[in-house]
Order: sequence, then structure tokens, then C-alpha cells
Amino acid sequence: MDRKYLSQVVEKLTLAKARVVGIDYSLDRHQGKSDRILAQSLQAAVKTPNPITFVFTTTRVKNGEWLNVLPDIASPNWSLQGEIDVLPGYMQLFPIVKSQENPLFFAGLLAISHQLQQRTNAPQPQLNSQKD
Repeated sequence: MDRKYLSQVVEKLTLAKARVVGIDYSLDRHQGKSDRILAQSLQAAVKTPNPITFVFTTTRVKNGEWLNVLPDIASPNWSLQGEIDVLPGYMQLFPIVKSQENPLFFAGLLAISHQLQQRTNAPQPQLNSQKD
């Protein structure tokens, strides 16, 4: 999927004042200049007075490595990354066993983020954050 198209979608969602956006599309491979265009749109959405919480996908490959969103596009310091592996016919919202090594599931992070945004003191993403 063209990153310029995703950038346009993000810009429209920003104008619509979306609070939580999940991008269920792997952004782990470079696409040249369009990566920078998408990164700029994402950062602009986080800089707004009502910043958007972004949830991206991650998945583990056979060698155990996690395929995360490229750091040139989004930082885990101001976005979330949820696991997208599912068992056929069964989708978990939360892991059966709590682990620091495994991220929460994509759908679970979307649900949590949505519920948090209903609160008046909801945590907000900040581009200058130094913590994952």
C-alpha cells in the first residue's frame, strides 16, 4: 500500500478529530520518500491540540524477530504496537500469560486506547517522550 495514500487517510482523520487510529498494515519495509511523507502526517496528527493515539501492527517471524513499524515512520515513544498473530477462528484481546517480552494484541490496544480517551485525564502521545 502506498504510504502517500496512508498519509492522506491520516490527514483526513486528523481533520475529523479522530482520537485513536489503528493501522493494521505492516510498515516494516522502506518505501523511499513516501516513508517521510507518512511520518510527517503522523507527527502532525500527534502535535494537534487533541493528539491522535496511533496503534500499529507488529508480528514475530520464524527466527523470533519482531517486525515493527520502521523508526523512520513512528517511534514507540509516542505510538503503540500490537501483535497481529491470530489463531484461525479465534482472536485474543489480551494475552493468556502476561509477559514483558510480548506486546499486547492489536485489537486489545485499540480497545484500551479507545476507553482511555473517554477519560478527561487520558494519557496523550507526545513526540518528545523518551519512554516506550
